[in-house]
Amino acid sequence: MDPRGRRSLADVAQLVEQPIRNRQVTGSSPVVGSITGPPRKASSWPKSLPFEPMTTWNLPTADPVFYPFNKNMGQVPKHPLDKNYAHNYEVTPGRPPSKGELSLFKWAAIFTLFFAPAASFAQAAPATVGGTATFWAGGEISSFNPDYSCSSNKPFGCNSQLVGPAAFFDMNVRPKWGIEGEARWLHWNGPGGQIESNYLGGGRYRVARYHRLDAWVKLLVGAGLITTPNYPAAGSLKGSYFAYAPGGTLDFRLTPRISIRGDYEYQFWPSFAGPPTFNSTTGTFVQHADGLTPNGFSLGVTYKFLGP
Repeated sequence: MDPRGRRSLADVAQLVEQPIRNRQVTGSSPVVGSITGPPRKASSWPKSLPFEPMTTWNLPTADPVFYPFNKNMGQVPKHPLDKNYAHNYEVTPGRPPSKGELSLFKWAAIFTLFFAPAASFAQAAPATVGGTATFWAGGEISSFNPDYSCSSNKPFGCNSQLVGPAAFFDMNVRPKWGIEGEARWLHWNGPGGQIESNYLGGGRYRVARYHRLDAWVKLLVGAGLITTPNYPAAGSLKGSYFAYAPGGTLDFRLTPRISIRGDYEYQFWPSFAGPPTFNSTTGTFVQHADGLTPNGFSLGVTYKFLGP
């Protein structure tokens, strides 16, 4: 055949195949897109394409798009033409902490906040005071004369003694000096639902020691609460008042860590004013602003948590 004829057939074949190649490049494939930008080498193109690219294709050069964090890869660049293109990048993970990790951090902070001071006291306090600091805590049962609706304010001079539990602590920072705090709830045996409570704290001083018996005196200040009989009926009241209480304590040590404790307190509520009463002779109401002096005894057990 005439060489010119063969060239003509080759030209015809090229004209037929060229549109097909153009369709593959210009949009028939959802992966490729339009023909823009400079050529790229096939070796750098992702392997996720459904066919092998030609080295002469003109491929898009759009800038990578950054997508939000995900828990596996962090913030990584993705090419707009291929959803798997991001896997060709070397990415340093940068995810935020999970809920479980945040919860762990929170409880670790709470543990450090509340228990580190106690551990510090257990180690540092004895050294700073010569190795004698101790911390005791315990409970007791109290019987008090409420000094309300009673003919006498003696410790056992009321027909309706108030009875209830109490909790306390003693922190002895020196051999003879310490700090005491207490809470007492006298909620039993009161006539007409009468109750008293007190929350007090202050200092204590050891005045004597005989073998395993220690005698202490103390002065506490705080608040006293009262609910009078038949509250909220007319002539009754419920309130809280400033209180202070001198007292004394005897501690008998059974073991190096356990002691029996006996206690007496005489409380003063100077701002207490009872409900007014009607004087039928004068026809007037009489105010009672003489204060209140509850007092009584307690018996309990205390345990040494810290110290030699």
